[in-house]
Amino acid sequence: MAMVACAVAAPPAPARAPAVPPLAAQCGDLLARMGKKPPLARYAGCRAQPDRQGKPLRATYRVSGRDAAQVEAFLVRALGMRPLERVCCIWETRTIYVKDAGGAVYSIVMGSDETLVHNRAEWHAIPVFEIVVERYTEDI
Repeated sequence: MAMVACAVAAPPAPARAPAVPPLAAQCGDLLARMGKKPPLARYAGCRAQPDRQGKPLRATYRVSGRDAAQVEAFLVRALGMRPLERVCCIWETRTIYVKDAGGAVYSIVMGSDETLVHNRAEWHAIPVFEIVVERYTEDI
């Protein structure tokens, strides 16, 4: 008795949605991606914070005191940030929230560490200001 082999075609694999990269892989220079990075701000790094509400990506930037006024002016023009104010013992701005062209929400704040500098004309004496940008990866 002869056996006849019969080929059975497997059903096509279902289409898969493109894989979303893990949060850490989405980190990077967030201001540059938005096209809003001040030229004098130095990107210092980014880290994912999946345990926080909104699962933000948190990018930090450093600005020397001598460049802080120019960076502040850039952010005021480009993003509508309010100018820094002296509050207690630091210089800081209120956190602003902006959306990029794709609808992602970002919070942005700029400030200094504790300092004895009381007027803008002396910002050059402050070693570093910091900009913190958080991009929320889920609705809050």
